[in-house]
Amino acid sequence: MGSHASYKNDLSHIETIVTTLERLLSKGDSMACTSVVNEPDYWRQRIETILNQREISKVDREHADALLRRLSGIIKMPY
Repeated sequence: MGSHASYKNDLSHIETIVTTLERLLSKGDSMACTSVVNEPDYWRQRIETILNQREISKVDREHADALLRRLSGIIKMPY
């Protein structure tokens, strides 16, 4: 699999997690801090790693930027 497809897959996976975190918070459920999966900063770091790749496409870069904006909204929501 080429790096372009790999970035797309990673971003799709991250988007699924971001959507899950948004849904949890919108329902007023708390996020257990016992797992890195529930930590928005972990996903932010994964996205930033992808953005640091020279060969990332414009479309993938825009997708990553949109996910970062969504994660910023999660950080600002009360726990």
